Amino acid sequence: MRPAIRGDLAFLLALRRASMGPHLQTAGRPCDEDALLSRVHDGFEHASIILEGERDIGLLKVARRLPAWRLIQLQLLPDCHGRGLGGKLIRSLQREAEHAGAALELSVLERNPARRLYLRLGFVDIQYADGEFLMRWTA
Repeated sequence: MRPAIRGDLAFLLALRRASMGPHLQTAGRPCDEDALLSRVHDGFEHASIILEGERDIGLLKVARRLPAWRLIQLQLLPDCHGRGLGGKLIRSLQREAEHAGAALELSVLERNPARRLYLRLGFVDIQYADGEFLMRWTA
């Protein structure tokens, strides 16, 4: 991983469109360029680009504030889905959070298949509103 820079915005916009566009459409959420770009900018100071070799393949944004770290975004290019990368990244983040004495929280759209991964990794629903679950993991 490496820190995201402003020069990554085109990649991050394309990544958001490819990885989240279908889920946003299903949920009836805005998925125009302005909405996608707004989400890319949200929490940008916490953004890291996920690399596979020299290739940019994803985004991880984590706000590390106690008592609960906030997993703002985890996105991978569609051709990287189903390879266990997301689970590996989250398990690593869970170990890091446990060492820091932090819980992990995230929000996920109701119909996003990533929710199944979060449940398998021990996240539990703590709130539901507007088609989105707030989930928490505690060591």
